[in-house]
Amino acid sequence: MKDDKQLWDQLSRAEKPTVEENDERIKGLLQKSRRIAVLTGAGVSTEAGIPDFKSTDASWPYDEPREALLSAPYWRRDPRSFWEVYRSTLRATELQGELEPTRFHRWLVDLEHREETNFLEILTQNVDGLHTKAGSSKVTEAHGNSSRAICIECRNTFPMADLEGDVLPTCPVCGFPPLKPDISLFFEGVNGVGEFRTSVDWSDLLIVAGTGLQVGPVNEIPFYAQRYLVPTLWISNEEPPEDYSFTHLWIGDLGEFTERFPV
Repeated sequence: MKDDKQLWDQLSRAEKPTVEENDERIKGLLQKSRRIAVLTGAGVSTEAGIPDFKSTDASWPYDEPREALLSAPYWRRDPRSFWEVYRSTLRATELQGELEPTRFHRWLVDLEHREETNFLEILTQNVDGLHTKAGSSKVTEAHGNSSRAICIECRNTFPMADLEGDVLPTCPVCGFPPLKPDISLFFEGVNGVGEFRTSVDWSDLLIVAGTGLQVGPVNEIPFYAQRYLVPTLWISNEEPPEDYSFTHLWIGDLGEFTERFPV
């Protein structure tokens, strides 16, 4: 294992290539990859008009932090106030069919459907449903989907658009109050990370796109790729966090990436 780690570190810390060399390396990596795992974050959807959390920090309208007001404990303690905060800050109605997938969403669909790809699996931190809307066939929404509400009693889900007039949404099936947005609130678990780690294990490429890797346990995924010696491609307009090493980097606009590397 020690020798494997040294080899991976050598790949990820190689001398910085020129722009042209870097483009050629990424093209070669994409061309030879057959089994692809993809981890995406908010940066994938900003082109669709959905701001990421970092860009909305300054406009947060409440004295208490979002980690408190958009949390599972607050939903249980004061559900009426929770729903008021949720609707006023997460732009729920705009995430229910009005927005269109970005160029990067559609690039991933093209990558999945090309002849050379055996499988492509996506784990997304986003709750907007745009990967599925674009046409990707295997998508796990780690943090849920904002277009739905869920009853924690009978586990039925309901379109959020049907609940717009309800100050405190109640389950129309079993009557349990209150419904909860079908997303992972702060201090709740996430979906599918364990299964995705297995997919990374037998992939020959992990793409990490549009995420700052600030939220666990999803931010542990690149370390599993490193352990399994899986090549990694970082795509973002920012450098990766200091604790992470990637074998390939592309720093810039995600839409521009799709133009630079058409499938």
